[in-house]
Amino acid sequence: MIFFQPWPKLQDYLFLKKRMEKASIHFFPNENQPSREIVFVHYDPLKRANNEQWYGRFVRDKTYKLYSDDRFYNVSQDAEEKHPIADTELTKKELLLKEKFETQLNSAPPHHFKQSDEYPKKIK
Repeated sequence: MIFFQPWPKLQDYLFLKKRMEKASIHFFPNENQPSREIVFVHYDPLKRANNEQWYGRFVRDKTYKLYSDDRFYNVSQDAEEKHPIADTELTKKELLLKEKFETQLNSAPPHHFKQSDEYPKKIK
């Protein structure tokens, strides 16, 4: 009888963690690595099927998220991002945070997001 274990064992996790740390890759939490207050995300997947809505840039923290097109969300209250917060509805604290996020977005190098027709055609 052959026993199949689909889940990784603890020793597999520890082996991977040890190899990544040896290579200075810190995917796992590390007490020597400072935590990030905010993160900048840039994504531009290959779009061959008119998926223009799935690209962009944003800055976020644990609670708020600002896209490069100026949509600002409280993701802890609006996880599906259906209701952007208008500037007129922002508290002073939220307005200062949005300005901080804008500074981060503006400090990134410019990027042109290609549209579907700009990608090479598939070769059959």
